[in-house]
Amino acid sequence: MPGQSPTPAMFGSVLVLDNDRPHAQHAARLLHEQRWTSSLTFNSATAIRTLQSTRYRMILVDSYIDGAHFRSFVDKLRTAAPTTPITAMMLRGQRGETAHDYLNFGADFVLLKPVESHGVKAVIADVSAWHRKRQRQHCVLVIEQDVELRAELCAVLAQVGYKVKAAANMEDAFFDHDLGAVNVIVTAVLIPGIGGIEGTRQVRKEFPHIHVVAMSRAVNDKITAEHVLAAAREAGAEETLAKPFTMISFLKAVEHVLQSEPRLVEAEEE
Repeated sequence: MPGQSPTPAMFGSVLVLDNDRPHAQHAARLLHEQRWTSSLTFNSATAIRTLQSTRYRMILVDSYIDGAHFRSFVDKLRTAAPTTPITAMMLRGQRGETAHDYLNFGADFVLLKPVESHGVKAVIADVSAWHRKRQRQHCVLVIEQDVELRAELCAVLAQVGYKVKAAANMEDAFFDHDLGAVNVIVTAVLIPGIGGIEGTRQVRKEFPHIHVVAMSRAVNDKITAEHVLAAAREAGAEETLAKPFTMISFLKAVEHVLQSEPRLVEAEEE
């Protein structure tokens, strides 16, 4: 319905490996709250078989599985899923071990048990950053209702080496794309649904790593493109483009935001 925020899709998948079923289910619930799906496995053999047939964004594994310590089976997980980061779950002070020890054992990240919401959220942010750093190309998502303009912008971006995604509106962007892997959103402001301004505000709140370039035409003689784009800047857009614009200006705007840190927007008081 107009004015409502979109319901985002799930943004990542996790293989959970834990002999403790209730704790594995608890971890899965916390992951779901962060819009990540989970596959639960309760022994190493099942986990290895699953990893051989399905790709995940993260493996979340207990420090002891089938009576064996993490360091004795981490290599098997690496072999089954060499491009997937591994997060080890450890009890605080367990056998005098520290998070640094688990990083030395072969974990990419460490999560303290029993897992809590803030810890899961922090690990997800770290894992998303881990994947972005390993992307060969920056990923740009173009949100534009005009089919021809959207196709033209995507083609130009692809020609100069960007990985490109496209959506007709903010709702489609939240539903259909893994925004954790997106570096830049180029969005029209005057689009159906929640629109570019509210969409930009939500993106900047939930995905502060994403740079936003806003583009707009005038609404009428009184509400110019500059008026619309000023509102987009207040919502968090770092660069703006008044339509029509040249492709050179467009590419320069994308390049410019990638060379800077995303501008943080203060949360509104509730």
